[in-house]
Amino acid sequence: MISLKAIDMEHKSHQQLIEELAYARNLVKVGASYSHFKHSDNLYTVLGLTILEATDEIAVIYKPFHQENISFTRPLTSWLEKVEYKGNSVDRFNLVESLYISERPPLKPQSLYEPSYENQHRN
Repeated sequence: MISLKAIDMEHKSHQQLIEELAYARNLVKVGASYSHFKHSDNLYTVLGLTILEATDEIAVIYKPFHQENISFTRPLTSWLEKVEYKGNSVDRFNLVESLYISERPPLKPQSLYEPSYENQHRN
C-alpha cells in the first residue's frame, strides 16, 4: 500500500514570487515562438509563465504552434537548461526571433472552450 505523507513546506512570499516571475520574463518571451532541440521545425508558442503551487517553482506554459486545445507546462529551469544532443551541449529551447511579434498582445492561458487568439484574428 502506498502511503501519502503531507509535505510540510514553507512557501515563498507573494513578493518573492512576483519578483521571480518578473525576472523570468527577462529570460523567456511570452508570445514568442521557440524551437525544441530535437525537432527544430516543430515550433512552440509561449502562452505565459506560472507558478507550480506545490513547489513555488516558476514554469513556462506553451503550446505547439499549429495545434489547438493542447498546452504544456515545463519548469523554467528545464526550459532554460542545456542538454547533451549528438555529442554537443545545446539549449533545450531556442527563441525563433523572426516569429516574435512584439506588437501583438500577450497570449493568455485559456480554457479548452475559449477560441484561440489565432482563430479570432485570421483574415
